[in-house]
Amino acid sequence: MPGTCLSRVELAEAVNDWLYRNTGRFGALDGNYIARLERGAVRRPGHDYRAGFRAVLGAMDDAELGFVVPGRSHEPLRAPQSADLDPARVLPVDDEAPATDDYLGELRHTISHLVALDGAHGGGEVAPIALRSFRLAQRILSEGRYVPAIERDLEAVTAELGELSGWLLFDAEQQDQARAVNAEALNLAHIAGDASMEWFILSNQALVSAHTGRPRGALRISQRVADRDVLPGRVQALFDVRAARALASLGDETAALRAFDRARSAFADGTTNRDPVWSWWFDERELPGHAGMMHASLGNYEKALPGWRRPSNAPKGVNTSGGRSTFIG
Repeated sequence: MPGTCLSRVELAEAVNDWLYRNTGRFGALDGNYIARLERGAVRRPGHDYRAGFRAVLGAMDDAELGFVVPGRSHEPLRAPQSADLDPARVLPVDDEAPATDDYLGELRHTISHLVALDGAHGGGEVAPIALRSFRLAQRILSEGRYVPAIERDLEAVTAELGELSGWLLFDAEQQDQARAVNAEALNLAHIAGDASMEWFILSNQALVSAHTGRPRGALRISQRVADRDVLPGRVQALFDVRAARALASLGDETAALRAFDRARSAFADGTTNRDPVWSWWFDERELPGHAGMMHASLGNYEKALPGWRRPSNAPKGVNTSGGRSTFIG
């Protein structure tokens, strides 16, 4: 009624209605979901849902509604110029002094800078620099050339550098080396107890398998990880997409569509506190491209074509760390 507040159910129905009118998709919001937003159990709904909330509530941006990821800057990285592609700028100094917190800071800066370089130059140019940085960090670990207090953090940051190196090698079409580096990085992440990074690396390893014509390998990884109850929703969706693509390559249309539907439904929960920082870029805008590739693998080219059209609101430019599209492969 005019002049009164919307109930939770009414707000959910209004957003669902906006979603259908503007995207042709049926929304899945209900009063319980709105209550979860109010409690902070869900921090950032999916892209289309956020647009619906802004439209219904008259908000100018996501921040006005509190739909932000805590601790993440929304300022885009500067796209580096070609002069920035200098190994000396991203390789930490190799000396005989034990690595300390300062070295960890250098490694984190290296990762950030390599991601920016990837956006400007591509994996073929940047992969050799990343791999040299990764090998140096591995050597410092293997030689014990660090102060004991940073051991676990050094393992974790080196694993992250290995994940990035594996991605860049994949992008450079050096698939055998990408697979090997992923395995080394996965071992480090496991030793460090960094489950989030293990998920990230395993998703990349599944991508390599699918891209190199090994769908059963991709399916084995994806299903094994997706069966774990501890997975956050966004990570679960990522592995369901990987499984759907693999199943499509194997010709199992029914199972592929079922896996893809599971991934799509996971986005109704949006981003929660449990989702790892690196998963922020995997949202509904990734799904059409994957759907197109899935349908193409099944021979349904009429269904595939709409998924390959880039949405007008799709992100462009350089992403922040970990923001590599999963569409390839």
